[in-house]
Formats: sequence, C-alpha cells, structure tokens
Amino acid sequence: MNQDQAQGLWNQFTGGAKRLWGKLTRNDDKMIEGVLEAHHGAIQEKAGDNTQTRKAQTDRIAQFPQSTRAGTGDTTAANKVTGQAAS
Repeated sequence: MNQDQAQGLWNQFTGGAKRLWGKLTRNDDKMIEGVLEAHHGAIQEKAGDNTQTRKAQTDRIAQFPQSTRAGTGDTTAANKVTGQAAS
C-alpha cells in the first residue's frame, strides 16, 4: 500500500462520516460534501493502485539485460527468447 492508497482510504472513511453526519443533521450540503469526498477517495485509491502497478512493471523491465531490449541493435539474446533465427 502506497501513500496515495492510504490517503484514498482515509478520504473514503471521512467522506462516509460526513455523509452520515449530514444525513443525521438533515444538512444536505454536508451530505453531498461527504459523498464527493468518498468518491474522491475511491478514485485516489485506484490511482495509487495504477501507480504501484506501473512502478512494478518498470522495475521488472529495468531488470532485463540490455541486449534483450528493443532497439539496441543486438538481437541475438532477444531471438533466443522468441525462438527466431538470427538474420
């Protein structure tokens, strides 16, 4: 869990609390504020998921040997991985 995910969960929690408080006090403005804050938290949590996924993918790519990356000119190792004959 990264910081965006934790903040998103917190915003969902506080948004839910504001929504309930607005409902109890019959304050429509506070209830709407709570709903919007909870939705913002859900989006922020999902963005944190995406950020964490992209970071893991780039870390995985960074671990590949240089010769297997596209565009390096040396395709010998890449051909071994894909099963293609060297040209």
